[in-house]
Amino acid sequence: MLKGWFKVKAQGKSGFTVLSMMLALVVALSVLPSAALAAPVSVTPSLSAVALETNSGVVTQGKVKVTGINSSNGTVVWSTYGKASAEVAPEAGASFSTIADVYTYKLNDNLFVPAAAGDTISIVEVNALSGEVVGYKSLTVGANHIGTVAPMVNKDYVFPGVQTGYNKFLQVGDFYYSPYGITISNLTSSDPTIASASPNGWYFYINGISKGTATIAFDAADSLTGDKIRTTMTVSVVSNRQPYLYDNDDYYFTGKTFTLTVNPPTAQWVPDSIEVNGVVVPSESYSYTPGDIGQNNGEIKLQAGVLLEGENNIVVKSYDTIDGVYNVTLHQSEHSFYMSEPLIDRASGGLTASVKFVRNINNNSYNGTATAIFQLMNGDVPVDTVSVTTNRLDSYQTNRAHFNIADAATNPNYSVRVFLITGDNADPNNLGYTLVTEVDATEFEQRYQEWRNWD
Repeated sequence: MLKGWFKVKAQGKSGFTVLSMMLALVVALSVLPSAALAAPVSVTPSLSAVALETNSGVVTQGKVKVTGINSSNGTVVWSTYGKASAEVAPEAGASFSTIADVYTYKLNDNLFVPAAAGDTISIVEVNALSGEVVGYKSLTVGANHIGTVAPMVNKDYVFPGVQTGYNKFLQVGDFYYSPYGITISNLTSSDPTIASASPNGWYFYINGISKGTATIAFDAADSLTGDKIRTTMTVSVVSNRQPYLYDNDDYYFTGKTFTLTVNPPTAQWVPDSIEVNGVVVPSESYSYTPGDIGQNNGEIKLQAGVLLEGENNIVVKSYDTIDGVYNVTLHQSEHSFYMSEPLIDRASGGLTASVKFVRNINNNSYNGTATAIFQLMNGDVPVDTVSVTTNRLDSYQTNRAHFNIADAATNPNYSVRVFLITGDNADPNNLGYTLVTEVDATEFEQRYQEWRNWD
């Protein structure tokens, strides 16, 4: 054999090169790591039964529900959100940390995954101890998998705080709304020495242990579907209770000073700042008159324009007390009622004007004393005024006024303007806010029917 080998070697450089390449290939193959030849991870028994729910009536809108997961053997199951195509199957022994930026949805915590018809959801099973991927499967989303149940409505609740040594009662409905009910579970505290949580069915308590700040987290689940939202809120534990806030307004209109009565938490209490819908109110736009602890005799006055039309969340903040919170919805006064165009009768020995009012069902903030004012006009010149006061406005009513004028039938320039204003005509200084928007006959009939159906 050696003779033959030396003979090949002696034949020249080209033969030696071929032999060298063959030997190098053998050596390279002998030292290749086994991982380079590893096959993709297979479908494990835990994932073999995994599928998508086809009963859309038990699945949340815009999501699919993964069924058949069995990960009780010390593994964790993760998925992608809905994607255009499946992820490539990981190789056996791959570390989950290398793909964690793609598989971000933990199915063990919630089986409901956002997706659309035509998407693909990729799923991996991971050994909880070693972190290695042990299984893979992909599912194609069909239109029959997409849910139809309206999701829970987030109320954007902000926790005002709790006093040291006291409990704060909270309903799950403070945070979310679902027509099917909501259940809570898995309450945890970032620091139980400051604050803890005690569940009790559909409500729970936040317990103030010591001064400081902690976070309380819990799972809120729709009682019909089981779809969960993980909620984390900041809890401040302070020394004193919140200021108790009240208002005495009979109607809630924009454009006027708004007064809050205050029962202060301490004798020295003053507000440090006030926020409305998350925006700090300038100090020159409100004033505080101190009150006595335990008495409803303090006053916060918010100048006109601070509160706007719609919902206003007022938060009164001060050092080492729970925030005082008050919510009020304001309306533009002229949107309280719709008014028909005045109907003029010139054949009654003068001029009679009649008008109808119907309440705006989306703005029913005022039903107290009001005055209907009829103003007779000769072109652009006011001629006469008749006013009718109503002690309590009805949701639908008709008012009329008669003017004794001899030339009513012959003077086409006569017209009547009508106003509905808060207050009593016996006290002109109390006539403040106009309450109506005038509409044509077609729209008035529409608004009237809306009111009848609502009432």
